[in-house]
Amino acid sequence: MKRHQFQFASICAITTILISQTGCSSRSSQIEFSPVDKPAGLDSAPIPGIEVFPATPTQCAAGGTVYQIFVDENRNGLHEASEVVSNTQVVCNGANGSDGSNGSNGQNGSDGFSTLFTLNRISTGFSACASGAGVQINSGVDVDRSNALENSEINSAQILCDGERGADGSTGASGPAGSNGHSVVFEVVAAPISQCASGGSTVLMALDIEDGGVYSSSLPNQQAMTLCNGASAPVAAYTPVEPIQPCGQTVAFKEVLLRLYNGQILGSFSNDTGGTMTRLAFLPDGTYINTDDSGCQFTLATSGSQRSISWWNQVQMVWNML
Repeated sequence: MKRHQFQFASICAITTILISQTGCSSRSSQIEFSPVDKPAGLDSAPIPGIEVFPATPTQCAAGGTVYQIFVDENRNGLHEASEVVSNTQVVCNGANGSDGSNGSNGQNGSDGFSTLFTLNRISTGFSACASGAGVQINSGVDVDRSNALENSEINSAQILCDGERGADGSTGASGPAGSNGHSVVFEVVAAPISQCASGGSTVLMALDIEDGGVYSSSLPNQQAMTLCNGASAPVAAYTPVEPIQPCGQTVAFKEVLLRLYNGQILGSFSNDTGGTMTRLAFLPDGTYINTDDSGCQFTLATSGSQRSISWWNQVQMVWNML
């Protein structure tokens, strides 16, 4: 019955390599059983089993492995709660080495270029618009760093047309009083790298039908305009406009003025306080009244290269004209 002798000797050999105190004798290779001598139940006798699991932090601060020898009474290869552990060996990992010293700082990069834009109002004979009037928005990289956009630096131009006025119809019967109109809300976000490799900004616009004063992608009349930085410009958000709320947030919805980069003021301009013929326009110096039920009066004034806006008989903001 050499087969039983070979199995038993191999198990003992593996066990003694891992753990020196397994109870296997070096003389086990000399044991032979004849068909007559073989003890009854040899195939069901207990055999050594090995269980391997991670060491606890208490056993190994840097981690390690625990090798546990047990008597596998039912020869199923699993360590049961009733099976005796004959030996345990803990093998710990080495501790981490100390950090190396920091490297030297790299060289500073070169300064980038800013992106500028201008708005030009064209009121008559503008062939690109059916109404003959509109606004042209020019943008480009300030190559000479003059903080002014020259014609030679313009690399993008977009046109926003005024609505075309149709012929007057016949006067109809007076209808019930309507609700107040809605303002345009804005949000400026960083432009995606796919559109602006060196960074830039996207101005998102929509009609505030909820009168919440906050831009949302769910609002109607969505529009967007993207302005990119120059090829070497730093990747950073750029805000081309600043909203102004005359007299503050005094009503549920509020008419908003936009102070543009060149110092001009863009707002909703109407023929009267009832909001007749409302359209976007650049506001010249003068005194105005909001049509958002707040009754707010504000004044725009220019002195030299500076412009200001006042309400409640006090100057609230002052900025430079370009």
